[in-house]
Amino acid sequence: MNRLELPAPPAPQTYFPFPPAPRMASNPSPPRRGRQKLLTLVLGLAMILLSGVAGVVASDTSKSDPGPFLGGERSHAFIGRTATGRPYRWDPCSAIHYQIDLGRVGDRIVDDVEEAVLRTSAASGLGFEYDGVVHRSIGDLLDAGSFVMETPGGLRWSPVLIAFRSRTAMRKLGVRNALGVTFPVTSRFDATQFVSGVVVINASAQLEEGFGRAPSVGTVAQHELGHAVGLAHILDPFQLMSPIPVVVDWGRGDRKGLQELGEGPCLHVPTAELHAAIVPLP
Repeated sequence: MNRLELPAPPAPQTYFPFPPAPRMASNPSPPRRGRQKLLTLVLGLAMILLSGVAGVVASDTSKSDPGPFLGGERSHAFIGRTATGRPYRWDPCSAIHYQIDLGRVGDRIVDDVEEAVLRTSAASGLGFEYDGVVHRSIGDLLDAGSFVMETPGGLRWSPVLIAFRSRTAMRKLGVRNALGVTFPVTSRFDATQFVSGVVVINASAQLEEGFGRAPSVGTVAQHELGHAVGLAHILDPFQLMSPIPVVVDWGRGDRKGLQELGEGPCLHVPTAELHAAIVPLP
């Protein structure tokens, strides 16, 4: 399983040179022919930009997933699928615990992360539980590879860590020219079920706060949380899971994929044990 990265926008532009998604436009919808031209232009720009960041995008999707259908429900992909066709997912009957490591950014950023979590939960039906602010070494966590913590009741899987790090710190993790990166963690007891993970957001990118436009702290956090729960990249700029998203919330395809990740019967959560985690390599 490869790590999943959200590439940085091409310098020196601050925002991606895409027109807004149709639902964001303030003008009336163009006639059908104009809309088709708009979609062609957007896709063309996306492919041009993607060709320039192909070296840093490592988000292999399940080979059984359909190709993108611009703006539609089909426009989503999963990190992987089981032999029965279900996507790799979390147990939908257990809360996903998470912690925030602010690094050197201000605590006001917590509000953006919380909103991104709420949007992910609402779209997927998955429950989340906040375990507070922590300070952890991501390098040590990834190197150790255990992803377990001691509790009065014994070992349990570590909460998903959402951390803000400098560009230099991200390079030490083997990640370059990215606004964010996610390491979704499974275990040797069930390689198709997520039990933990790490989300790292580039604190040097000077992203504006909130969700007003993409990319921003909020939209990058939301995109990376999509990876953390099982979504892969999709080449549709009208979806937030596009490698270069321009929308500020989940698209129709994103929501359909998230809904599928939250559906289905409960899973048996693997026992937390030392050295049992499967961690994607940088």
